[in-house]
Amino acid sequence: RTLPCSSGEAPSARGDFSWVACGTKYVLFGGAAMTGEHFNDTWILTFDSATNKCTWTQPPLKGKAPPARSGHAAVAMDDTTMLMFGGMDPACNAARSDVWALNTATITWRQIACEGAPALSSAAAVLIRSGGARATLVLVGGVAADGPCMRVWSADPAEPLRWVERQCSGAAPPPREMHAAAAAAAAAAARGGQQVVIVGGRGAEGAVLSDAWSLDTQAWRWRQHSDCPAARCALAAWELGAGDESADSGCVAVFGGWDGGTCVANDLFILDVAAQSWSAAAWDVEEPPGRFAHRCCAAAARSGDVLVFGGVCPEEAEGRPQVGVLSVKAD
Repeated sequence: RTLPCSSGEAPSARGDFSWVACGTKYVLFGGAAMTGEHFNDTWILTFDSATNKCTWTQPPLKGKAPPARSGHAAVAMDDTTMLMFGGMDPACNAARSDVWALNTATITWRQIACEGAPALSSAAAVLIRSGGARATLVLVGGVAADGPCMRVWSADPAEPLRWVERQCSGAAPPPREMHAAAAAAAAAAARGGQQVVIVGGRGAEGAVLSDAWSLDTQAWRWRQHSDCPAARCALAAWELGAGDESADSGCVAVFGGWDGGTCVANDLFILDVAAQSWSAAAWDVEEPPGRFAHRCCAAAARSGDVLVFGGVCPEEAEGRPQVGVLSVKAD
């Protein structure tokens, strides 16, 4: 359902932006409009779960904002820190390799020193936690200088950020961009680690993909799952119950996307990672409009809820500027 927002400014419709939940704040940066205009604006959304109302603010920034971009990746390090990586530089139509940190308490941007950083856009970034406070940033796939790839990079989030290309075992997924990824903590909990699950995307020859894979980030080994029921690129994925240990389901949901032809999807599929089985979710309310290049954030206050913003649909010349909430429960 679409959420009512307080009057005032709000971000314009766009796709290929980043949207990350840092504590109770939902941070949006950058992206591109259907006209090709690129942005470097920073917006904060707050969501009142009691009233189902949201409020956008564009707070004054401290520090220099990152250059405009689209197709970048971002993760929440903690309740007050977001890391953002790479993306497409509209000035030269090339992938970037820079990393920036935003302090969401002070709204301060700063560039992070890096070593060995790959230049990528449309990559998937996932933060993996493997016990205690230890975390690893993982990048999977995306567009490099020579086209779509399926390289895997990781870095411990300390400065300087040192990137390592991982040599993974097992049959690897084919190269791709515009895929979706999510951490699957429950599926690997017995081994004390996490997995990165990737779904769909667009391959090197332009074909839209339906395959699903998981990467064990302790052994750095790939495993293929059964295919998603529909081929999609520019879709969104998240782990059901993310951030709520009592609701941790071991399931990853994917919503929307584009089939490469005429279908801009509004379907929702759920992958049970351990069982390697897919199910299609049935809407019990009015179906949401289709979209691609949108973003989803798990709602901090309510397990199973995810906030959806933006995306592209040919039926709307300016895209999708509304905030919506999906309530999804794993069986």
